[in-house]
Amino acid sequence: MSNNPPVKISDARPRLRQLLALISMFGTPVVGAIAALHIARKGSRITRFLLLLVILYAQVDKTHEQGGRKLGWIRKLFSWKLCADYFPMALYKTAELKPNRPHVFGYHPHGVIGLGVVIAIGSDALGVKDLFPGVTIRPGTLEINFQIPFIREILLNCGFVSVNESALDAVLSNNESVLVAVGGAAEALDSVPGTNKLTLYSRHGFVRLALRHGAALVPMFGFGESDLFEQVDNREGTWIRWFQENFKEWATFSPLIPYGRYGILPYRRPVTVVVGAPIDLPKVENPTEDEVRKWHRVYMSSLRSLFDAHKEELLPHRTSDLEFADQVVAKL
Repeated sequence: MSNNPPVKISDARPRLRQLLALISMFGTPVVGAIAALHIARKGSRITRFLLLLVILYAQVDKTHEQGGRKLGWIRKLFSWKLCADYFPMALYKTAELKPNRPHVFGYHPHGVIGLGVVIAIGSDALGVKDLFPGVTIRPGTLEINFQIPFIREILLNCGFVSVNESALDAVLSNNESVLVAVGGAAEALDSVPGTNKLTLYSRHGFVRLALRHGAALVPMFGFGESDLFEQVDNREGTWIRWFQENFKEWATFSPLIPYGRYGILPYRRPVTVVVGAPIDLPKVENPTEDEVRKWHRVYMSSLRSLFDAHKEELLPHRTSDLEFADQVVAKL
């Protein structure tokens, strides 16, 4: 007979609800794709025509490049709170942000999916609007995600915009703020539990963007983001890594092979998204490379300070500290 105490139903039910909420979040794109394929193959003429209209609309509508839509009801769904409790996930600030002015948030690390961005900023589950009153944060994501019918509507409802330069310009011109996972697809390849490897040293575009609009730069770190998935061994020199990097150059996203709980779900490991203090930048319509590099160094130093201030508490089991995959930096 087992010596383990029986699990109380009252303890098991919340965890089951959290699991089901997360499954629904991951399963929505799959269900949508299956439904579209079913309609395409076996639907009536009317349903096929409607599907064609939806697909065409997704190709011609450019809302994601023109400032996005008004934040909608999907952000408020209670299932987001259950998803946050699954890990659990938390959102904290270290300083106040000025309302009604543009900010450029840099999120690190990208992780496999960037769940810290999706849940903490793309929904109201952790109170982002109450934490930063008067600041509307629009996360940027790949253009290709807005070409997928149904998924694009969810993204737009949650406030996402395209991560291309013209789309981010449109948001900042409206005195709203943007969030960019700076490391992108390259950084996703290096997402390994226990590590904190960033692709940042050579990424200057977000700083140039902030200077052109006189926006404040705000570093964010998702402590635990890299711990949510394992990846099939893709270290430098393996054929898998060679394929992934070449595919990324062609398709702009990485063909990752992650695995986690039950194979496809993220592990139940805590994630804490910490928002650093804003760095006020001057408005420079045509910043020089020297100006961009100057503020980029300030940003990297601020990010390192943010990481060092919280790593012992939030990443006690890490196997490495902050490092940069695109440049070995001994000291900023």
